[in-house]
Amino acid sequence: MALENLALTPSDLLQGTDELSAVLEAHPAYGFCLDVGHALVEGKDGQAKAYHQRFAPRLIHWHLHDNHGDRDSHLPVGQGRVDWAWVKERLRGFGGTVALEVTGGLRGVEQSVELLRSP
Repeated sequence: MALENLALTPSDLLQGTDELSAVLEAHPAYGFCLDVGHALVEGKDGQAKAYHQRFAPRLIHWHLHDNHGDRDSHLPVGQGRVDWAWVKERLRGFGGTVALEVTGGLRGVEQSVELLRSP
């Protein structure tokens, strides 16, 4: 089981790294899912890095999609403000799983994969 960062609105169950940390500490068998799009909406630039820094040892899954920081729009990779150079660097050698969660049909998926595979 992996807990995902999902602080998109004030009514979401867990807000920020401290609240997520409390649940992960109480449940040592749980892993962490880093959703880079959610992190951007929650804390703007740098929030994904904060989650990664704090929970890297528990990170077992990534959700990849883009947005402009205003809402969870699930844009194809590269069409918003997520720092994809940083994400790609962290994915090198990652032993867990990754889910691409983008809109735009087949073309959105193809564009995303192309950007993720680029040097």
